[in-house]
Order: sequence, then C-alpha cells, then structure tokens
Amino acid sequence: MDVNSSLRACPICRKLSYFVIPSVIWYSTKEEKQEIVDTYKEKLRSIDCKHFDFGNGNCPFGTSCFYKHAYRDGRLEEVVLRHLGAEDGQGVIAKNIRLSDFLGGLQIR
Repeated sequence: MDVNSSLRACPICRKLSYFVIPSVIWYSTKEEKQEIVDTYKEKLRSIDCKHFDFGNGNCPFGTSCFYKHAYRDGRLEEVVLRHLGAEDGQGVIAKNIRLSDFLGGLQIR
C-alpha cells in the first residue's frame, strides 16, 4: 500500500475513502460505521451547495457532491449518468462534456 492510499484509508477497516467524516463516536461494527456515514450524508444533503448556487453555478464535484443541488423554485437537479464501455469490458461513467471543451483550443484564421 503506497503512502497516498494509506492516508486515505479507514483506520479500522483500511478501506480507501476520499472523504473524512468528523465524528466523536468510535464505531466497532460495520453497521455502526454505515449508520455514521448515512447520517453524515443525510445532513449534508440538507445544505445547499455553494458551487451549484441554485443553478447559477457549476459544481466541480458533479455527481460526487454530497450537498443539495436545488434550483430557486425548489426542484432538485436531475442527475443523468452517462455510461461508456471501456476496452476491458468494464463500464465507466463519463463526466460532463461540453462543446466548449473541444472548441477552446480551436484557432480560427
């Protein structure tokens, strides 16, 4: 295990994790850990995402964001994942691709 993955691993189960959940509870079972994670995510889902800014912004975390993506009228953002097939037969989720990503480097003469 390299240094970066050991820093991102749970201290008990050593499972790789990309987020840290602040908690005063030290769990002892898998079920307790899952309850802490679920409670934390539920709490964050009730807080508006500052990057999404009620539809006026763009959240850099996309579908991985734990915060609420809601428009001013109360509608939640509809998440549509694009699945692509990889060479090895595994499916991958494509990120948002915009036409401007391709046209940004284009030079008109």
